[in-house]
Amino acid sequence: MRAIPHNAILQQLSIPSNVSGGIGVASGRELDRFIDHVRASPRMRELMHLAFKARTLTSVTILRAYAGIYSSSYWSALAGAARKTKDAEIYESVLQLLAPQDTAGSIDRLANYLAHDLRTTDALRDALADDDDQALSDGIDIDLDLLHALRQSLMARAVSMVARAPAFSRRHDVDKHDLIDMALHLRLDEVAMLLREIFPKESPAENLMSGLQEVIDDDDIHGGAYPEIHANIIEPVDDIKAALVAISHAISNHYGAFG
Repeated sequence: MRAIPHNAILQQLSIPSNVSGGIGVASGRELDRFIDHVRASPRMRELMHLAFKARTLTSVTILRAYAGIYSSSYWSALAGAARKTKDAEIYESVLQLLAPQDTAGSIDRLANYLAHDLRTTDALRDALADDDDQALSDGIDIDLDLLHALRQSLMARAVSMVARAPAFSRRHDVDKHDLIDMALHLRLDEVAMLLREIFPKESPAENLMSGLQEVIDDDDIHGGAYPEIHANIIEPVDDIKAALVAISHAISNHYGAFG
């Protein structure tokens, strides 16, 4: 957890546990003795102030919300709500991919572990509440909640848009499930690049004939181009990627630090 990339990921999930993680479990073993030590040490009070500040900026609820995106139950509910429409098949394809995985369960188990540590941290903080330098208000605010909610909706939107791509052969060494899985891992740049390769905006024949001055009305010349996929899937995925980067910057600014 000390590595900066890990810290940055935790921060982006509203869990700056590299600062506060483990304080609760450590203090809970001998709470009274730990409190005496904090009150007797100016340096320890400074460290606790730092840990409590990180705790006020922590939201296990937000972390659990990210688990929902990787839950087959979420996509099953979407498929049920979209019954009798083409969207139902789209959500079903994501559901089938996620069903054998346990990403959502892993996030939930991490959230449970952190929640236990935070409960004991809160008990320590309450015990030190009479100390003026430990008085901190909760740091989670509506702006941060909105940023995470917007990001989660964009993540789900990107996955569902990629799942709307038509079926294609494996001659590009990927299939549709591979692209959906990449979207779930937020590898949206790679997804867009592959979709551009698989579904070119202009047909190869059009490029070959571009130097001719004669007007060509042969439909075969214009075949093999997919401008609608670029307009309805690829370009929106690019826009979502840019928005996700902007949201990540905004979240870092909320904490006033990176990692």
